[in-house]
Amino acid sequence: MGSFEQKKNLLFTSLESAEQSIGTDSVLHQNVSEIDYSLDRKGCRPGKLINVDRYRNRESIFKRPAAPIGHCLKRSTVPDFQRNPQKWTKYTLEDVDTSERTNTAAAFSFLRQIEEQRETALALQNALEAGDVQDPQEDTQQPKVGFCRSVVRFNRSVRLRGQLEEADEPP
Repeated sequence: MGSFEQKKNLLFTSLESAEQSIGTDSVLHQNVSEIDYSLDRKGCRPGKLINVDRYRNRESIFKRPAAPIGHCLKRSTVPDFQRNPQKWTKYTLEDVDTSERTNTAAAFSFLRQIEEQRETALALQNALEAGDVQDPQEDTQQPKVGFCRSVVRFNRSVRLRGQLEEADEPP
C-alpha cells in the first residue's frame, strides 16, 4: 500500500507544479461563473432577419405530396386498347407475302448497298486526300456525307449470305 500512496502523492505534486507553471491569464484560471456565454444574436448574423409571417397560409412550391403518385391514382387493371378499342388500329402481317427467306434476302441486299456506299465514299475520300480528283460537292455546296471507317462483321450474316447465294444459283 505504500507504493500506492507514493504514486498518488507524486501525481498530485506534478499536477500542482503544472498548474503553477500555467500563466494567470490563461483560460484555465478564469472563473466559469464570470464568463458571459450569451451572444448577441443580431450581431452574429450578417444581413437582416426574414419575416416569415408574410408566408403564412400560402401554398409552397417545395411542399411534399402527401403520398406517392402511385398511391393517389387508381391503377386500371384493364388496358386501354381493351377499354377503348376505337382508338386503336390492329395491324397484322397475314396478308403480306413475306417469308423468313425473303426477309433475310432483303436485309442482305440492304446491307450490301450500305457496304457499297461506304466503299465508294472511302475510295472518294482517299482520292481526295491524294489530290487525284476534285471534290464534286464543292461546286454544288451540298453538305458532305461521311461514313465511319469501322466495319462490323456479323458471322451469322456472312454464313447465311453464303447459303442464300448457293440457294439462288440455278442447279
